[in-house]
Parts: sequence; C-alpha cells; structure tokens
Amino acid sequence: MQTVTPIDGNVVVRGYGLRIAVERGHLSVEDGIGGNRRRFRFSRVDRELRRLVVIGHSGTVTLDALRWLNDVGATFVHVDHDGNVIVASGPCGLDDARLRRTQAIALTNEVGLEVAKTLICQKLYNQADLLRNQFKADDQILAIRSLRAQAENASTLDELRVFEARAGAAYWQTWRGEPVRFTKPDAPRIPEHWLMFGTRHSPISKPSPRRAGNPANALLNYAYAILEAEARIAALAVGLDPAIGVMHLDARARDSLACDIMEPVRPQVDTFVLGMIRKRLFQKSDFFETREGVCRLMPSISQKLVSQASHFTAGITRVAQAVAKTLTRRDEAKQRGDLAPHSNECEQRPLRIISDAVQEKSSRLKASAGLRMSKLQELKRRYQGLPCQCCGKPIDGYHRSYCEACRQPGLS
Repeated sequence: MQTVTPIDGNVVVRGYGLRIAVERGHLSVEDGIGGNRRRFRFSRVDRELRRLVVIGHSGTVTLDALRWLNDVGATFVHVDHDGNVIVASGPCGLDDARLRRTQAIALTNEVGLEVAKTLICQKLYNQADLLRNQFKADDQILAIRSLRAQAENASTLDELRVFEARAGAAYWQTWRGEPVRFTKPDAPRIPEHWLMFGTRHSPISKPSPRRAGNPANALLNYAYAILEAEARIAALAVGLDPAIGVMHLDARARDSLACDIMEPVRPQVDTFVLGMIRKRLFQKSDFFETREGVCRLMPSISQKLVSQASHFTAGITRVAQAVAKTLTRRDEAKQRGDLAPHSNECEQRPLRIISDAVQEKSSRLKASAGLRMSKLQELKRRYQGLPCQCCGKPIDGYHRSYCEACRQPGLS
C-alpha cells in the first residue's frame, strides 16, 4: 500500500475503476490504469487532506466516503476529461434564509447592480494589471482602464455587460500571438493551429470557447472549470446559493453565482496558465484531439492544473465573503427601515398585490356584516313594543315574550 502525501492539501485520483470507500475508519482510495494501480489510505487524525479531486468517469464512491470527507472538513470535486465540473461539494457554512432571499431579489433592485459592478470592475482592473506585467500592450491597457471607468458609472446590467465584452476583446487580442512550444521530436507532428494561442472563440463551438480547438485554450478551459468548483464551494461556505446569479442569468445545470464570483479571479488563473505556456515544452502526448477536433488534456497536464486549485482558494473566498457582506448589509438596512418602502417598483409589486387581495376580502366581510346588521335592525323594528303575554304592557326588547315584572326564571 502506497503512502500519498497531499500537495497543498490536494489529492488527485484518476484512471478507470476508481474506488473510494471507508475501511476500518480510514478513507481507502484506489486508482490507476491496468497494472499501474495505486491504493492508499487516510486517517481522520491526519488533517493534511483538504481536497479530494477525481478526474474520470469510471468508478465508485460510497456514501460513507462522502460523509467521512464532510466530517474532516475536506471537499470533494469530480471533473471529467473535458473539464466539466460534475460535482463540487464541501462543508456548508451559515444557513440563513434571509441572506438567500436577499440574493434572490437582488436582480430587482440596486443591490444586484452594485454587486455586479464591483465584480466586473475588479476583473477589469486585474486584467489591465496582467497586461502591464506580462505584455507590452499600452493601447489595450488604456482601453481596458477607460472601459472600467465607464463600467463604474453603468446604470444597468446590460450596459455593464457591454463594457465587459469590449474589455474582453481588447484583452484577448493581446494574447493572440502567444506561442505554444513543443519538444523537437514532436514538433513535426503538431497541427499548425496548436502552435499559437489564437482567438478565445472556439472554431468548433462559436462563439462559445467551451470546446477548445487548441492546447492553450484547452488549458484555460480546464483551469476555469477548477476555479468554478472552488467558487461553488466558497459560495456554500458563506451561505449563498451558488445557482442564483447576478451577471450570469439563470440557466439549467449551471451555477450562475459561482460564475459571477469567479470573474475577478480569472486573471489570476490566466497568469498561471500563461506562465505554464511560456515555461513548459509540451509533448504531443500531453493533448488529444477528438474526432470533432476538440483538444483535450491528458492526465499528465490535467493533474498539474488540479493540484494548483488551492492557490485560487484564498482569492475566491474573499470575493464570496464580499458578496455575502454586501447582501447582508442590504438586508440589515431594510430591517432598520433605512430604505424607502417604495424605492423599487418591481420589488414592491408583490406587496401591492397582497394588499389589494386583503382589501377585497375586507370589503366582502364589511358588506356581509352590514347585511346582518340591517336584518337585525329590521327585526328590532318589527318586534319592538309587543305586549307582554301576562300583563299586556309593552315589552322593551324584541326577543322577549314577557316584561321584566312578569318574567320568571327560565322564561324568555
């Protein structure tokens, strides 16, 4: 049995027929391909394991193993060979329904725009900083800084998206001529479009960059997938719902808020990938091209990227905490009554609908009560002053048959 030491708290398992289970209180992990199998254990006392990452799609994970990871405070991430995040789970933090409710209505009031502007402006600042440190692109830097200033004054989310898109075009234009180097023996076998970064848009899935056509974009996509998993875990840790976004609209099978809060940290991932492209001589065996022309990473590269996940944790955690703090501040302001009750039409519309329904019901009750009162008054007029059945004097009360002098106990 091998002893595996986590690297920065990360353990990456890959291959076919993976098995993750609990045996005698220890987490037992088995991975590998064919005869190159690994089998190792972790104890509850050993707290070096903070993240278990699975790359692949063949194997088993028991419920006991997931609970074991939760008990020791470790996260579990499952990423497939295309860089798609299948599962990203970790210990949940604050469970406050008020925070999630404020998050859900953020798109209908100014707090959603405030959060989005903060995220995008920080992203543009970091992009300009990366270009200043890594490229000689003064024109692009000035363009991004100008767009950032305009984004700070955006009045709608649509305007903000336009400024972000224009800044992205200037940013990726600088990357276009970045070379990707391969070893000499493999150089003759490398497709020409693999040797440059090219455009961020994929020629296979335009305009989306999801299905990368060359190694550089495949590296970025895979690193962004890892960052998305970290963003989901960070959102859960502060009590946010990772699916309800602000900039990214709701979509099936997408954690929109995770995509939002990872925006300011994307340039940090870009810096890491750019450093890998410039320092490493790749081999043909590091990548694989599918029949559709999609470039995929082989385990030798994907494992390297996954092992760097902890380097992005601090940044993404700060962003998630800042978003939660902004939403909490909005909720506290509403409780103190600092916000105008009708400051936003969309937010107040449901309250007006409820108020109209209450008024309608109240009117019906009043009408019904008025009808009963009119019937009661009619009865009083009809029976007021009837003679007593004993002495013949008028009776004071429409519901009696005897006057006070003649009435006996038990008689009405």
